Amino acid sequence: MIRAQAPHGTEDRARTICVIACEEETPCCQQAKELSSNPEFPACLGWYNNWKRHHTVSVRAKTTLAQRLQADMEEKIVQFHRFVLRAQRRHDYQLSHNLDMDETPMRFELPATRTLEFTGNGTVPVLSCGGDKQSFTVVLAVKANTEKLPPKVIFKGVPQHI
Repeated sequence: MIRAQAPHGTEDRARTICVIACEEETPCCQQAKELSSNPEFPACLGWYNNWKRHHTVSVRAKTTLAQRLQADMEEKIVQFHRFVLRAQRRHDYQLSHNLDMDETPMRFELPATRTLEFTGNGTVPVLSCGGDKQSFTVVLAVKANTEKLPPKVIFKGVPQHI
């Protein structure tokens, strides 16, 4: 069996192509085939997997630690609901006066969470243009009578007109 060899220079540029393809979520085999001057070069998934194994490159994911909820969280939620219902009855609040709001910080740039890196490296750097530090806040609100309010976007340092 004759193995298809990558055209000269393809192996050297393959890592860059695969990283770009991973970030753009396009098939790197397709980009490698387009780069190749040899029409018989297969650039198939098998070639890609063998290339990664040969160069000890693997797809790595950014990891985070999830927040742990307190053991008595469910009981606290029930107590809060009872408090709100009692206050509503005691002071005769209308459902339209009871709102639930959530503020969510958003980023202008979302850096890639997956990239190609040499297997065994302890750190997986991801480059960005710095927009991942800049953020804005989106406020979503709904009334207790199920009426949704329009979203509000808050930019840091920009005066709000109410």
